[in-house]
Amino acid sequence: ILGYAKARHIMVIPEVDMPAHSRAARRASAPKMHNPVMDTRPMPRPEFRNDILAVMNSETLDYAETIISSLQNMYKQADCELHYFHIGGDEVPVGILTDQERRDFMDSLIVILKRHNLHPVGWEELTPFCRAKDKPMISVWHSYYPLLQQLVDSGYPLIQMREDQLYFDFCYCNHPQEQGTT
Repeated sequence: ILGYAKARHIMVIPEVDMPAHSRAARRASAPKMHNPVMDTRPMPRPEFRNDILAVMNSETLDYAETIISSLQNMYKQADCELHYFHIGGDEVPVGILTDQERRDFMDSLIVILKRHNLHPVGWEELTPFCRAKDKPMISVWHSYYPLLQQLVDSGYPLIQMREDQLYFDFCYCNHPQEQGTT
C-alpha cells in the first residue's frame, strides 16, 4: 500500500485510535493495559468498557511507543516518509476516564510522537484534552460552523473530513444493497 501510494504522490497517515476504539489492543495485551479502577466507574454503554485503554498504566504508553516505532520501521522498509500519526482521541464514553487522565495521556502521547519526529493528528473530540500550542492537526468530521471557527481561532490546523462524504464504509443511501459496514 505504501509503495503504491508513494508512486502516486499520496500520503498515507496511519491512525491508531487511543484511548478508545482499542478492543483489539486490550484483548492482545490483557491484563497489561487493564486497570480495575476503570471497571468501577459508571458507563452509559457498558459494552464499550473493553474498548478503552487504561491510560494510567505505563504499559499503555509502552504499547503506543511500540506501535509508533513499528510503523516508522514499516515506512522505512517501504522507502516512504512518515510525518504524521493519527492518535484518534475520540468517542471516549463520559465517566470512564477523568478529564485529567485524558489530558495526561494526550500529553504523554504527544511527547512520544515528538520524540519520533512525528506530527500528531487527532479527531476534534480530543481538543479539550490537548493544547493548541502542541499544534495537533485536527480531523473534523462534524460540519458545525461555530466549532470549526472556534478551532481555527484557537490555532489548530484542521482537516475537514465530512462523514457523509468521505467514509468508505458509510451507508450513503437507503437501499437494501447499500448497507455499509457501520
